Amino acid sequence: METTKRTLIILTATVSPMVDVVRANPEARLNDYLKALERWWQEFKSLPVDILFCENSGYDLKSLRDWIVLMNAGNRIRVFQFNGDKSLVANLGKGAGEAEIFDECFHNNLISGYDYILKSTGRLFVSNARHLLEQTINKGSDWAISFRSPLDFVDARFFIVKLELFHAYLLGLGIEVNDKQGAYIEHAMLRRVCRAISDGHQWGQFEELPRYEGVGGTDGKKHSSLLGNLRYFVKNGIHRLGIRFGIYWYL
Repeated sequence: METTKRTLIILTATVSPMVDVVRANPEARLNDYLKALERWWQEFKSLPVDILFCENSGYDLKSLRDWIVLMNAGNRIRVFQFNGDKSLVANLGKGAGEAEIFDECFHNNLISGYDYILKSTGRLFVSNARHLLEQTINKGSDWAISFRSPLDFVDARFFIVKLELFHAYLLGLGIEVNDKQGAYIEHAMLRRVCRAISDGHQWGQFEELPRYEGVGGTDGKKHSSLLGNLRYFVKNGIHRLGIRFGIYWYL
């Protein structure tokens, strides 16, 4: 990886959920976030990569903060916490809450000085994230993100974007989100990605699909289970086959 390219990992988090989800216990969720943060730190601590853990429910993060101190990582891992607009999330859905995190990160000047932003949902670890980041930087891609079938939304859980595109295309995203009407953040972000491409920016195609590890908060899905591993193996095999023959599969 080019050592001159500084990257900020933004891990989004809502420890105390504001909407109905399968994994609802705040302490269980906090433990999920801490386990994932440990993995992210171990994977990237030797690289010019910092981590920003962004939490929007105001839940007590003492155990997470204590772990950062224990790791002597306070100069590389920052915690940003605010009380998100609960009525906004209740009316428009958790995607609006995530969009609010993007806006708050920018308005509080937490992301300046970096070349790339790697965003991931904070409760999951992406085991091939380092490879995907290296690929994106080496190719000079502006925005790397996975499209999904039938090409009407993207995988918003994980993406890599240049800082200037984060500023230009990811702020104010919440006004386009309304879960109750079927307008999810994945749809809104797709429109922003397409706008960036039409403006001449380079979309980066991942050579392999992001490999998630952990437990989904909304549906309780265990991504590292035998079934989860099998599902990834099949989808990623099709994805790589498509790349080999110049065909992009929307999985």
